[in-house]
Amino acid sequence: MKILFCSHNGNLEGAPIMLLTLASECKKNGHECLMVLASSGFLEDQCKEKGIPYTVDTTLLSGSSSIVRKEAPDLVIANTCLSSAIVTQCHIASVPVFWIIHESNTSYIKKFGITSNHFISANAVIFPSAYTRDLYAKYDTGNFFVFPNGIDVEKMKSFQFKNKSKDFRSLYHIPQDAFVFLSVGTMCLHKGFRSFVKAGIKLLEENPDREIHFIIAGTIVNAHQQEYADILLNLIWKNDVRRRFHIYANMLN
Repeated sequence: MKILFCSHNGNLEGAPIMLLTLASECKKNGHECLMVLASSGFLEDQCKEKGIPYTVDTTLLSGSSSIVRKEAPDLVIANTCLSSAIVTQCHIASVPVFWIIHESNTSYIKKFGITSNHFISANAVIFPSAYTRDLYAKYDTGNFFVFPNGIDVEKMKSFQFKNKSKDFRSLYHIPQDAFVFLSVGTMCLHKGFRSFVKAGIKLLEENPDREIHFIIAGTIVNAHQQEYADILLNLIWKNDVRRRFHIYANMLN
């Protein structure tokens, strides 16, 4: 079976990584897999590492992409609300499509022009949790399913075995006895980093004698995300808590 895995971007984020993991497992089971990325990013390196063919199609989310017609797959798997146009294209082309929705913020429905027809057009609409599924319950026509993403426990154990917490703390100048909060994601508004920083500042004000540190780790892929990172840094500097906040971001050239 030929399967297209359509990712809303090429970043190392939860949804794209999950989609690539699924593609890797399908390849192991003998399927022909192609990752289609809506933008370039660090996920490309992961595709190469796993031996999964990929292509970057910047028109993928616009509705003008010809990738479905060109590749003529047996199945398309698309992720996030941003992929609603792909669902429509597959429906028109009579290609089965599984639509994986991760967002627990239903405001995206209006923002991206999603209608009940998009949910009806998908052969299966898949959610990572019952909570997220229930937020979209009024659109369910019997094609809603829940498949928890899960985590790679063995990979985590292997990483923990090879790396020690004290070494990381020393490398990033974090006291060995500090309590650490970590937030990971692309440097964009909906990841909630500003709320994370504000909550951290309040926690430090309420616990002036506690050694508490905060880490933000993510990726900056455009000027808007750099501006957002600068806003966070200004907020941190303004409240004189720079020593307690650590921001690390990979930047895509």
